[in-house]
Amino acid sequence: MKNWVLNCFLLVGTTGAFQHFQGRSPRESFLVSTSKITSSTQLCYFDDISRRRPLTPWTPEIMDQINFGKLPTDVDTSQSYGAEKMVYLQKLLNNEYNAETALNLGNQQVQLILETWMEEHDFDNELKISNHEIFICDAKNIFECIAFQWGFVDNYKQGKDELTMILFPYCQDMYNFQNLELVWEFIESCYENCTLFGKDYVISCFHQNYKNQPKMLSPLRHTPFPCFGIHSRNLLDKESIESIVDNLSSISLFEVHKHEETVPSKNTEIDSIFSDMKQIGNDRQKLENLFNAASYNSMSIALDDENDDSKIKFLTMQWMEKHSVREEFDSINWSFSRCNNAEQLYYDVWNTVAKMIEKKEPSTIFVAPQFSTTNAQAFKRIAVSINKALRKLSFCTGMSIHISELYHPEFVSKQSDMSHMRRSPFPTLEIHFEIEE
Repeated sequence: MKNWVLNCFLLVGTTGAFQHFQGRSPRESFLVSTSKITSSTQLCYFDDISRRRPLTPWTPEIMDQINFGKLPTDVDTSQSYGAEKMVYLQKLLNNEYNAETALNLGNQQVQLILETWMEEHDFDNELKISNHEIFICDAKNIFECIAFQWGFVDNYKQGKDELTMILFPYCQDMYNFQNLELVWEFIESCYENCTLFGKDYVISCFHQNYKNQPKMLSPLRHTPFPCFGIHSRNLLDKESIESIVDNLSSISLFEVHKHEETVPSKNTEIDSIFSDMKQIGNDRQKLENLFNAASYNSMSIALDDENDDSKIKFLTMQWMEKHSVREEFDSINWSFSRCNNAEQLYYDVWNTVAKMIEKKEPSTIFVAPQFSTTNAQAFKRIAVSINKALRKLSFCTGMSIHISELYHPEFVSKQSDMSHMRRSPFPTLEIHFEIEE
């Protein structure tokens, strides 16, 4: 009997079995169940209740039936705190800022945020810095930021254990680490062309997405705002120093027994190498200055006053017209530099580029009458490095600006008969900016 009831339960279904067994004998229930099965192919299972329940379609009138809470009448809604909420919300969720939120903060608040971050991370003690200075760049495009950076590189006079932090909180392009890394690589590539920059002092990068790696790997590099740090060569480059020591240990000159090798001996060797490099660089600069003075261009000697821009402009225009380099000068802007080293030249060229973008000047002739007048290759290397950076930045910013022509008193062309077409009275660059209409 139990097996028969169980079979009926499994055949009809739980819902149907309970419905049919109430008030009926087992025989009657079985007959009723089998008759329903033969009359319809739909079986009722215990989980079909929700499926068979009719669904109410959504209509806009449903929202009228919902009672939303209303604000009290005594709440003052005249003041808007949207900017403050956005700053704290972005800091809480993403732990970073952008150019818009930084602009709402202002210079004092930006500096206070960085100072607070330094205290929280014990920045000075961890990096063994005796003192640090913070400077904020107000530029909103990346070209002005580079010019601002080179201004500090040219005038850097800090001590060995001091750090100069240069912030770029208002330039949105700098919040993209790929762009900041591009500028970083460009500035580092200029070491070989400079006199002291790259030898006595170098540059380091700080960013909230430093190398796109987690903060735990390099917490002291993940600053709230994008910035560069200028410091002595050995201050933050401990890893590079160790790699140099490892490389030198493979040379027979520095081979020593491991049990006799000590850290002070390594540091002494590295210091002596850097000292020799510095001395060689200084001697090279002295010889180059002496060579330039002895072989000074006859056109330059004709100048009564090297600071006379009108005389320099006249001589340059006269040479261009004579050699049919350029005949129209109406739409040309002029920029004159009194630089005598590479650091100053980099600053003056980038400052000229930034002004061209700001004023939307299509063409500028840049003249540096006192820079490397007898070394065309040194002048060309600097121009090529700048042009390389401008070309890459054009893809990031969409602004096409480049050095189109280069002239020098000692220029030597691959075709010797064409060299005179490039031998201007002074080192000169033509910078062109394609303005979108």
